[in-house]
Amino acid sequence: NTNNLQVQRYFIDLCLHWVRDFGIDGIRFDVGNEVSHRFLQYMNRRLKALNPELFLLGEIWHDSVQWLQGDEYDSVMHYPFLQSMQNFWSCRSRRRQNMLRLKNLWSRSRQRSRR
Repeated sequence: NTNNLQVQRYFIDLCLHWVRDFGIDGIRFDVGNEVSHRFLQYMNRRLKALNPELFLLGEIWHDSVQWLQGDEYDSVMHYPFLQSMQNFWSCRSRRRQNMLRLKNLWSRSRQRSRR
């Protein structure tokens, strides 16, 4: 339960230890959408205070704009885009349709990130 303060402290202290003592410059969060927003915002503040250049990457399998507002993850795994690219290059007969889908995904992503 990442809304629990003791759980938050444990994970934040663990990450601070790795950043401070081993000089890591990035952390990848598997199933990043199953971690509370409040926890991620708090962790982001604490870790970036130690190393403003630290890169926080979330693994999210769907639309991830809500995690990319500047106070949680720096980036996410963009699986919808990856799937579109794979589909585009693997099927000649559907390239036009797939290219339009890519364009729409990219446009929606840019519009949401500007909000």
